[in-house]
Amino acid sequence: MTTIKDLLISRRSLMVAGIMAFAVLVGMGARSGFHAQRYRQPAFTLISQVTDINPSNPSQQLHGQQTRYAFSDGSYHVMFNGESGTKREYFFKSGAGFFEVDGRHQQLVRNSRMSPDAGGHRPLTAQELLSDPQYIRTETLLGLTVYVMRVKDEQSGQQLADLYFAVETGSTPLKTIDYGKNGIIGIENPISIVFGEPNWSLRDGPAYPIVEMKTQQSK
Repeated sequence: MTTIKDLLISRRSLMVAGIMAFAVLVGMGARSGFHAQRYRQPAFTLISQVTDINPSNPSQQLHGQQTRYAFSDGSYHVMFNGESGTKREYFFKSGAGFFEVDGRHQQLVRNSRMSPDAGGHRPLTAQELLSDPQYIRTETLLGLTVYVMRVKDEQSGQQLADLYFAVETGSTPLKTIDYGKNGIIGIENPISIVFGEPNWSLRDGPAYPIVEMKTQQSK
């Protein structure tokens, strides 16, 4: 039976979905031949309500609030606070790479699979989003037009995530529905967005030593 611990684990699948979305758009840029030059990215602060639901037991849910700081150089910093005291934090710093904050062991766990130079491609236009094979429909969120992409497993065809992109937020989905491999449905629903460069100091995580993902201590 799926437990609350499983619900907590599904927060990681939401993070992976966000990274996957980023990779999808980078791939689109590479195919179009405009990836060599770095471009200024949309800068904003996005606050979302996060809910993880166990479909086999709808009363078993995890709720929380997430804040994403997105910077014009492609960096971003995400902090999640759950109602049960659960916390998650991760960030991508342009030129340095992607890090997950391990507060328990006071270390920054670097994921070397993400290039430190990622995040500099040209934001896609509405027409490019509409023409993507993953596009399924258009909606409106927070007054912005969003283009919903349905991501499926290439081999099995299993539905993995629905990603809601707005031209104004570039490669960051405004909303995410993650259908997680463990059967937990994770939803990041936007509450508010404020455009403009966040405080530059927010690009950095805690001043912890850096370790590679493979050396992360067992939890």
